[in-house]
Amino acid sequence: MSLVTPEHHRRVVQLYHDALGFPPEHRSPFLSNACEGDLALQRDVESLLRYAANGHTMIDGYALDVLGRTVAADQSRSWVGREIGHYRVVSLLGRGGMGEVYRARDVRLSREVAIKALPLVYSADPARLQRFEQEARAAGRLNHPNVVTIYDIGVHDNAPYIVAELLDGENLRAQLNRGALPQPRAIDCARQIARGLAATHAKGIVHRDLKPENLFVTTDGVVKILDFGLAKLTVPSVIDPMSSSERQMASPGPIAGTVGYLSPEQLRGEQADHRGDLFTFGVILYEMQTGRRPFDRESSAEIATAILEEDPPDLDESSRPITPTLNRIVRRCLEKNPEHRFQSATDLGFALDLVSSRSDASSQIQSAIIPPGRFGAARWERRSLLAAALLISLISAAIWVIAVWQTRTVTRPAQGPVGRFVLPVQVGAIAAGDLELSPDGAYLAYSTGRPGARTLYLRAMANPDATPLAAIEGGDGPFFSPDSEWMGFFADGKMKKMSVRGGAPITLADAPSHRGAHWGEHGTIVFAPIARAGLFTVSANGGVAQVVTTPDPGQLETSHVSPRWLPGDNAIVYVARGETEADRALVAYSLEDRRRRVLLEGADSPNYVATGHLAYLQGGTLMAVSFDGERLETRGAPISVIEDVGAYGLSDAGLLMYVPGTPARRASSALVLVDRQGRQERLEAPVRNYEQPRLSPDGRRVALSIGSGPDYNIWIYDLARASLSRLTFEGRNAWPVWSHDGRHVIYASNRAATSWDIYRKSAAGAATEEALLVKPLIQVPHSLSGNGELLGLTEVSTSSFHASLLSRSDGTLNVTITNGWSPSVSPDGRWFAYTSNEAGRYEIYVRPTSGTPGKWQISTDGGVEPLWSVSGSEIFYRDGDQVLAVDVTTHAGFVHGRPRVLFEWRYRLDDQKNPMRSYDVTSDGQRFLMLEDETEPITSQLNVIVNWFDDLERMLAPPK
Repeated sequence: MSLVTPEHHRRVVQLYHDALGFPPEHRSPFLSNACEGDLALQRDVESLLRYAANGHTMIDGYALDVLGRTVAADQSRSWVGREIGHYRVVSLLGRGGMGEVYRARDVRLSREVAIKALPLVYSADPARLQRFEQEARAAGRLNHPNVVTIYDIGVHDNAPYIVAELLDGENLRAQLNRGALPQPRAIDCARQIARGLAATHAKGIVHRDLKPENLFVTTDGVVKILDFGLAKLTVPSVIDPMSSSERQMASPGPIAGTVGYLSPEQLRGEQADHRGDLFTFGVILYEMQTGRRPFDRESSAEIATAILEEDPPDLDESSRPITPTLNRIVRRCLEKNPEHRFQSATDLGFALDLVSSRSDASSQIQSAIIPPGRFGAARWERRSLLAAALLISLISAAIWVIAVWQTRTVTRPAQGPVGRFVLPVQVGAIAAGDLELSPDGAYLAYSTGRPGARTLYLRAMANPDATPLAAIEGGDGPFFSPDSEWMGFFADGKMKKMSVRGGAPITLADAPSHRGAHWGEHGTIVFAPIARAGLFTVSANGGVAQVVTTPDPGQLETSHVSPRWLPGDNAIVYVARGETEADRALVAYSLEDRRRRVLLEGADSPNYVATGHLAYLQGGTLMAVSFDGERLETRGAPISVIEDVGAYGLSDAGLLMYVPGTPARRASSALVLVDRQGRQERLEAPVRNYEQPRLSPDGRRVALSIGSGPDYNIWIYDLARASLSRLTFEGRNAWPVWSHDGRHVIYASNRAATSWDIYRKSAAGAATEEALLVKPLIQVPHSLSGNGELLGLTEVSTSSFHASLLSRSDGTLNVTITNGWSPSVSPDGRWFAYTSNEAGRYEIYVRPTSGTPGKWQISTDGGVEPLWSVSGSEIFYRDGDQVLAVDVTTHAGFVHGRPRVLFEWRYRLDDQKNPMRSYDVTSDGQRFLMLEDETEPITSQLNVIVNWFDDLERMLAPPK
């Protein structure tokens, strides 16, 4: 026996006051929830309420009584060290209101598991036992990567237990205790939770107790939904119908859940369906973004009142910049009326996918997808139902056709009717090389989005309008293994692969500025890792890449791209590029005897077709020609297959997919000044295709590159006069950097038959220019030290980028960092910041310019485009649409603080294929010169042709 603790007494008094804020009829449900199964605690509070109901106004006598009483000691005995069936219990992981959780070893399957056991002191409580069995039944129905996996259930020493997967990481509450999550991470977590909820609701399960404590984040970033102890089963399963006891649980009863995360209908004691979980989801998403709950108040009664009666604050009222679409998503989740919320977790996940892929560039599109008001929500739901009805026949027909050809042999489909249809999926602009079908036709991969913010999607062709199997931010260039079990792609300056069934990506090779890849039938990948270089091969298991081809300067070749293996993996076809878009040719090359044959001029994006043809793009038209793989030569004249094609993919089963060609558009952007809070002022400069804006040291002029077709030139914009004047006229010119005194502009220039070299010219426009650095391959300038002595360069070799420092006094390269680029030299010339993917993703690092040892990573969750402030006290960089700052001091060595987000918006980004910084900052560090994209977003449709091989052979057949 032991005395009641002061903590118990404190909780009794607190809950007593909270309960007084509820009407008498709502106090018992409130206590059932707030006491979280502590029967002694609930009994004491209810006794005190009865005491007050009898007219007593003081609780001192009760308090003395509570403190003087004793309670039964916990009778549960530890399971540590015991054998529970074929599980050996190793240690206690934690204890809560619904049980104890142990780490155990499954000796039969040699794996570690978690065992959740109901404490012995509660085992005789029928209500607790019912909740425990409810959790086991509910979670056991689910098999989803975002829901905890249940392996087994049983009873030991009269105590029931559940065996589940052992998770390594921490719950979301632990992360939120450290503050709000970065917006990209919060959206990623939200998307995973939505997918888990969609799977849960599909099984007729309403969780009813979502909260950060029941959401577990593994060390590799996977979010798992836990604890189904309060779940409600709403519909019977065809395979495993609900028992009568389960159906009884669906009836109204006491309030279940945690007060701050309850929906209005739960607080009112009404029948709550899956949309209650979506309300709770909105609370959690709000908390992830701001670090606090939207209805946070002093007491439980005040929280309940706020949920029932008050509108939640907007996300954009917080100190952090929030995209408008995300704010709409949260507000729609938090609608009081369930009819006005998202009607399914699948719809919610789709809306979050749009935020993640940054497809909310147009406010009209945003409003159509996520209406801002309650009545708009109802109208949108009606439109969704109509659209769904119209798509049913199309989807059914598409799936039927796909099912027919998927059952046939992939070696050569038999003759059959040619079918054409459009998949019910709208996508953004897809470039050539960013659309691919798996060889068996079961999977579709494509990358879409604006430069620097692209997302790679993997979809199942049998259900292409469903949630993607994978969505990889920053990924592009997809390709598949011959057995269709793996998808290769490029991200973070690496070539990677991942199983089409899920799992973590595996890095295969460096590819900082890739131009395509193809997986051979014998396990070798041929790829183009970087611009202005040749082709390499590497094992599909990773390893050292081997050079295969080298561009021939005598033929005015600058790079080899878009490689494809021919049958047998003894020869390849690829595109040899020159300086302009028109300078390209389709080439066949034998790895056995080094034969090289130019097949077609002006061709791009080749594919070998199993019928003995080559397909390729030429001027926006899909072409085909008969091809002799032994002789490496074409036969007969090419034919036009489909006009207006932007990207296409083929499967071995005779399936062709393509998107319409992107209309000829001039990319355009506006110059805007943005303060540290995200407020912007638009400059009077005309809308043009601006790149790399650079403010002069006095802040009066801007040097920038303007693209016009294949040509780029340096221009000067005078802020006071609002006038543009052209500075360069010969060749292509970009990457401007002001001299330290503002009298000259240093830039990279690409002249005929040369690479990118570094020149200097008077900013006043004098005709003469000076060559500062002329070397093979590419070198482009990025920054200059305060005294003008050190010039930070990005150099490009045959396989990687290099961050280098050029001494202006003697022309020597002081420091060269492999796999580094975009160096920004500190004003005092002692340090430089740069981007590198050495850790597997883009991050910002700092090193001494002297070459002495020392390296610091200052970004924490990815970063590109570093820029040192003029004062030297801050380093700025970008992570997606966020602009961040890090405080630094350099008086006694290099010391840095933690990154903080200044603002966030969809300004133009560095796409990493051609590293450049797309912004600048004023000398006082208070305003940022940004490029706001004015180009209208493009949407495309996915067109499918079944039995295309038969159609192709008929078109290429000689006339009879």
